[in-house]
Amino acid sequence: MVKFRNSIIFKVISIIVVSQLIIWFWLITSIKDAQREILNSLNTQQKEFVIKFIEEQKQKTIKKTLESLKKLIKYSQAALSYSLFNYEEGSAKKIISDVLLEEKSIKAVEVYDTVGKSIFISAYKKDGKKIFTKNKLPKNFEKYKYIKTELIYNSEPIGFVKIYYDLSPILKHLEEIQQKELELVNLKFEKIYKETQKKEKKLFVYFIIAAIFTLLFLLFILIKFINIPLMKIKAGLERFFNFLSDPKQKIEPIDIDTNDEFGEIAKFTNQGISVSSKLHRELAELVDVIDKNIMICEFDENGNVIEVTTAFMKVCGYSKDEINNKRKEVLCNVDLKKIIKTVEKEGNWNGEVKCKTKYGKELWLKSNITKKCSYENNSCRYINILFNVTDKKELEKLKNHLEELVEIKTSKIKQLLNMTKESIRYASLIQKAILPSHGIFKKAFKDYLIIWEPKDVLGGDIYFLDEVRDGEYILMLADCTGHGVHGALMTMLVKAIQIQIINELSHTNKEISTSKILSKFNKSIKEILKQYDKDSNSNAGFDGAIIYYDKNKNIIKFSSANLPLFFIKDNNVDVIRGDKSSVGDVFTPIDYKFKEFEMKIHDELKLYLTTDGFLDQIGGEKELPFGKERFKKLILKYQNLDFIMQKEMFLEELKKYQKDNPRTDDIAVIGLKL
Repeated sequence: MVKFRNSIIFKVISIIVVSQLIIWFWLITSIKDAQREILNSLNTQQKEFVIKFIEEQKQKTIKKTLESLKKLIKYSQAALSYSLFNYEEGSAKKIISDVLLEEKSIKAVEVYDTVGKSIFISAYKKDGKKIFTKNKLPKNFEKYKYIKTELIYNSEPIGFVKIYYDLSPILKHLEEIQQKELELVNLKFEKIYKETQKKEKKLFVYFIIAAIFTLLFLLFILIKFINIPLMKIKAGLERFFNFLSDPKQKIEPIDIDTNDEFGEIAKFTNQGISVSSKLHRELAELVDVIDKNIMICEFDENGNVIEVTTAFMKVCGYSKDEINNKRKEVLCNVDLKKIIKTVEKEGNWNGEVKCKTKYGKELWLKSNITKKCSYENNSCRYINILFNVTDKKELEKLKNHLEELVEIKTSKIKQLLNMTKESIRYASLIQKAILPSHGIFKKAFKDYLIIWEPKDVLGGDIYFLDEVRDGEYILMLADCTGHGVHGALMTMLVKAIQIQIINELSHTNKEISTSKILSKFNKSIKEILKQYDKDSNSNAGFDGAIIYYDKNKNIIKFSSANLPLFFIKDNNVDVIRGDKSSVGDVFTPIDYKFKEFEMKIHDELKLYLTTDGFLDQIGGEKELPFGKERFKKLILKYQNLDFIMQKEMFLEELKKYQKDNPRTDDIAVIGLKL
């Protein structure tokens, strides 16, 4: 029987009494300081909350400002890309001056041309003025952060823009707010501290009374409900551990049937006692299964085999007597000393070993070695668990061989693809080179817009503008058969014929006829490609339109093959439809005469030409073509904007309408202001 002073009840009561005394003493001596520390802590937390809140506001303000800057940059990105691609400094300056530098937080803008490897244009604010240059920004702008955005034109990167910004004025204002809030917090908590001191004495008395009642209640619970159940559990556990050492002994359950924790402990302990005999039997069966099916080898630090399972002997072909001291003959490719060092350092060793069977056959075994020590006799041994992976190794060899063959074939295919891509890229550069410069458009017209976006790297849409004679211009827009490589080849043929026609016209004083020019194209293509009837091997040509503009007489002439001319008249959009026959088509006669329309220009006139790529683009809620009527409404909607802004709005409207649908064809749109 345990003496009372050695029992748990005595110890718990002693701990409670001592703890209460310490708490009372501590309360008497340090409650004021503790109260002060708590209030100071709350004060500090409130200040930290204010600082954290202001910091969050700073981050939100920065994030909101940066998002606003990014939207502004995205709005200007397309215009800057267009200006950089066409080297139009005037357009770039207008966008930078009127849009970007108008934002207070933006300090400078730098546009870099990656093709020319130079600064295209840079601008910054100084003394309230906007200064433009082609040099790098002054060094004092390096202190500002910047946002860098890539400029892309026709799906190709051509440069980037850096926007330097300064958020310090906004942040300074937030810091002033923070300082004022912290001062208010100090005043508030000083008042709270004075009020808390008044209530301190009452709370102290209440706590002493509660502590005394708690102590009395705990003493009653310990004596009444804990001591007896603990003694019963102790006796039951002693019987249980005696049973574990000798399962033949008779055991009795713990006699506690209460509904508290002691009753639960007794219940689960009794359940463990009832199943212990069953677990002993199942453990023996499990050991037998492991012995027959898992390869295990136990050895000492010298490599001498101590014990092996039946499965190990079956695979290696040795009996227990034959396996003793056979490490070197059985495991061929291991360094035992290194393995033991690894196990001692890391706790285990994993790897693959080669096993040589009794009959000379070599097997690959996946090995996991750990250390097991007996504290009774202070001896250690190493447990090696092995799995036969010989078949897996053979499969890996075959897999590696196949991967080498696939890699060789893939490399050859990549070489061919790279050659093809390089050829197409170079062809794209040639195609862009034959397009007219923006200088001749500026000379011929008051304002203009050009949208030219091939569906692929190469395209079948092409446009030309030439000054045939002084003040006389011929504009041509053609949608050649197909797109991609075959469409691009057709544009080169059209360009060759166009050069010949322009040369002939420039050396004569005859009146220029757009109808005759289209007829010349029709006859030349049919003769070159031998497309005389519907049985011809090919059927290539183009849908196109030609505008002749005489600035001296202030007139225009127009002929068309399936490309309408849109123009604004009396705040409405009128259309000249032209002919429905395609140039060069096998069903178009070789001597076909196209209609010619002539118009005298009295007031400012705006003309628009488009290939079917814009009109036939699928999109919208019902996934229908964009269509001519919607295109006419688009012209009316943005007619009063500059043409550079009209271009951006046209592309934006098409993008919204297209949504996630793929591009269906090349796109070419030309707008002119006469």
